[in-house]
Amino acid sequence: GAPATNATVPPALARKIEARAAAVERQAARDNAKDPRLSDSWRLVYSNGREITNLATGLPLGFVLGKTYQPVDVQTGRFENQGLVEHRLGLARASTLVIGDVRLAPPGTLNAAGTRNERGNRVDVDFRRLTFGLDAVLGKPLETPLRKVVVTRQNPDAAQPANDVTYLDATCRITRGGDDALFI
Repeated sequence: GAPATNATVPPALARKIEARAAAVERQAARDNAKDPRLSDSWRLVYSNGREITNLATGLPLGFVLGKTYQPVDVQTGRFENQGLVEHRLGLARASTLVIGDVRLAPPGTLNAAGTRNERGNRVDVDFRRLTFGLDAVLGKPLETPLRKVVVTRQNPDAAQPANDVTYLDATCRITRGGDDALFI
């Protein structure tokens, strides 16, 4: 189901996961942002990122976060964050969808955490829109799902949103968000 987070697993397990991720990251190759394997649909299995932790622990009325994916296509410059949201008793099924642009970040740029792009592993992201959807009620898909679309606006004074692809192979991707949050 849902990705594990530092708020949903015991603290000792979260520390162990994060320490192992850091050890793998130290062995990572350069130029992961240019690796063709980055363009894929990646399932999120663990994160200590605020956004994911909030969704995994704080949804109201019996709703819980389900499977979460991030399809990325560097060639077309597009990414999505797709999250399934389910009611514990099956009363409803909803979804969240973030759509945005992705591109290679220039060498030497700083992210919001102050980390310099020295390894060629950074992609800049621009969030374009966020869609909330109600897809099913009482186990029955809605003929016309209910959707609420929010168009996002980038604060020109804010740091460029970015992800550092700190490890990448055929089956695993580890990224660090601009605030240094971990996404496996």
